[in-house]
Amino acid sequence: MNIIKGIFYGICVLVMLGCLGILVCALNPSMTQSIADTLYGAGAPGEGGILGLGDLLKEEAEDVQGQETGGGAVYDPASGLRQGIVSYVMPAEENVTLPESVNGRNGYVPIQESGEEVADAEADDLQSSLSTGAEGEELSFDAAYYPYYGMLEPNMQTLYRQIYANAQDLTVLFAPAVEVTATQLKNVFEAVYNDHPELFWLDTSYSCKYTQSGRCVEISLKYNAAANDLEASRQEFEAKAEDILSSARLLADDYEKERYVHDALISLVDYSADAPMSQSAYSALVNGKTVCAGYARACQYLLQKLNIPCYYCTGYSGQNHAWNIVRLEDAYCNLDVTWDDTDPSTYDYFNKSDQEFLATHVRRDLSVYLPACAGSSHSGAEGDVQEPSAVEVTPHIEPLTWEAYLSERPVSGGDSGINSHTLTEEEKAGLRKAGISAEDVLWNLDAYNANCLEQTKREGAGERQFVNVVPASLWSAIEQQYSNGGYRAGYAAKALEEMKRSSFEILLQVENLGGGYYRVYHYTSIY
Repeated sequence: MNIIKGIFYGICVLVMLGCLGILVCALNPSMTQSIADTLYGAGAPGEGGILGLGDLLKEEAEDVQGQETGGGAVYDPASGLRQGIVSYVMPAEENVTLPESVNGRNGYVPIQESGEEVADAEADDLQSSLSTGAEGEELSFDAAYYPYYGMLEPNMQTLYRQIYANAQDLTVLFAPAVEVTATQLKNVFEAVYNDHPELFWLDTSYSCKYTQSGRCVEISLKYNAAANDLEASRQEFEAKAEDILSSARLLADDYEKERYVHDALISLVDYSADAPMSQSAYSALVNGKTVCAGYARACQYLLQKLNIPCYYCTGYSGQNHAWNIVRLEDAYCNLDVTWDDTDPSTYDYFNKSDQEFLATHVRRDLSVYLPACAGSSHSGAEGDVQEPSAVEVTPHIEPLTWEAYLSERPVSGGDSGINSHTLTEEEKAGLRKAGISAEDVLWNLDAYNANCLEQTKREGAGERQFVNVVPASLWSAIEQQYSNGGYRAGYAAKALEEMKRSSFEILLQVENLGGGYYRVYHYTSIY
């Protein structure tokens, strides 16, 4: 009996000590942080359990296949997402109040999943008969531009690449390449959709078949009307985008380019709640009528093409709503083009902080794991929103600086075997107009990548620059490889390996030489 009493009193003492410890920690937050740092290390995971992009950018560069970084990221098996610190502080939705001028200007449709449970026998049949389709093993995505990809653990990144590749091929049914649950699949599909406005034909809904245990055995993608003649739709989409991009590229800095895109979209697009394909960038750029999702997707696509990190952010603003997060000079800002496209047009929602969006915008779903926004010194631009043709274009290149640089380091055409090309009469005339010789031009992507590798290694680590010349016909392929991360496999990964470095960032600017030739300026940051 005395032994039992002793155990009872011991338990009581432990409970009292535990309560005392909780009280002390509650009254002393710094002690709580100290304990967390002792248990988990500095920067212990927060309640959200997801690593936000701001934390990802501080880690060592990931390899070209997006494997786990050296930072020792931890993953949540149930969701397939990285665990880590969430920097965004979510306001209460019930406190949202909307100005009358933007009331009703929303229309974002969240990702819709549908599922069907199948018996184990049918699941086995599907597993043995259904192809995985394209798996996208050759693809890589830089988390600085594709943040939702960076939120996923490696297996889910494999599925992300598979969904992206199959959407490119318009595949409808395929088997997942890795084991995935319905919950994980929703996160991966949302990540693909949110990261890639160029997949304008991909619908916001999908379906899957799953077993009683929750394992998915069949994925079904859905496509909108643009997929009916995809090649024609792509050409029209890219042509409309190029109308804006060709002028934006000539501007002095990222802020001027962002403002130009903002103004161009306001000039081009009308808000329409019943616009067809309204969740896509296509509805804005080609049809000129859309809702908030179309504005945000078009803005994301255009700024991505200008090498400005721009993310698709979704949430609540009285109703479901979508806007953008833009990275300028290492600062993140909120940008809502839809709400600036009023009568008269404004910059009221241009490059704002989370604090300034507190009463009107609340993030939801995976967007809560995007970086917090401190805003920008270029918030609420001065002056009136202008027609694109009225925007003053200022040269972004200092001719004396680059002329001196070119005289010291002439452009190399690279290996003659790689760069061999038979000139047409039109190309010869273009060379004379541009004032260059055929040896100055890199005629294909292999020659371009080889030249970039050569110059990157020659310039070395740190903040560096180099230049080369390409035909205008090659520019779209070059631009595409920087948009989808293909430049890493093209030359950057090899350069890092040979230079024994781990971090590679690059900014491109383009000068139209005339005659169908571009001079491409590369600003590299290698450490």
